[in-house]
Amino acid sequence: MNLLPVAQALHSSYGFSAQSRIMVCGMSVPMAAGLPNSSNPASELGTAVHELVEVALKFGFSCHDLIGHTFNKHVVTDEMADGGQVYVNYVRQIKVQRPNAKVYLELKVCLSSISNELWGTADLVIVDGDTLIVGDYKNGYGLVEVDGMQTITGYGQLNGNAQTVGYSLATMDSLQLWGKITKIINVIVQPNNDEHPDGVIRVKEYDMAEITQWHHAYRASHGRKDFVAG
Repeated sequence: MNLLPVAQALHSSYGFSAQSRIMVCGMSVPMAAGLPNSSNPASELGTAVHELVEVALKFGFSCHDLIGHTFNKHVVTDEMADGGQVYVNYVRQIKVQRPNAKVYLELKVCLSSISNELWGTADLVIVDGDTLIVGDYKNGYGLVEVDGMQTITGYGQLNGNAQTVGYSLATMDSLQLWGKITKIINVIVQPNNDEHPDGVIRVKEYDMAEITQWHHAYRASHGRKDFVAG
């Protein structure tokens, strides 16, 4: 039984998941134009787990209740349910801790203050008073840092994660939150990699001065034509 229809997804050439590369080598976008947007087994599995957790959260299931059901042509296994449930538990815990917050799942956002090409879908957005929380579920095994060092060619370097910050900036635009938010919290939930000293749920907090720097970096980066090998 398939509980969530799978639609053909459209992706921006300047998607936030690719910004760690684009910010270094702007020419990577035009060079890739016209090439097939091929997927891979790990990506398809990740999509399946994203659909699994979305259904669990929207309809009040445990991921383990959905073992044997099909998402994105993958039958849910114990391992998929175990990983997905870590994320589901986190979201439900935040809802309990912040009962008055507005919670958005799979929210489409656009960084329109810079370009309508900068858009994507944020896994989790929570608005609680003057605080914005943006979360991203990672199903892969390769370690993803929420607080790394990002090089922006022609601008410099900033601490953080270009993808989650991009979703945060786009959410600020899309929900008209500028002037209302004073703190942004980015969260990476990666249950299949427990090697990080901070564990499988990793958090970075930004004040608005830091977010403004990232906004300037996105503006400086977008549309550049730098060739940088890597």
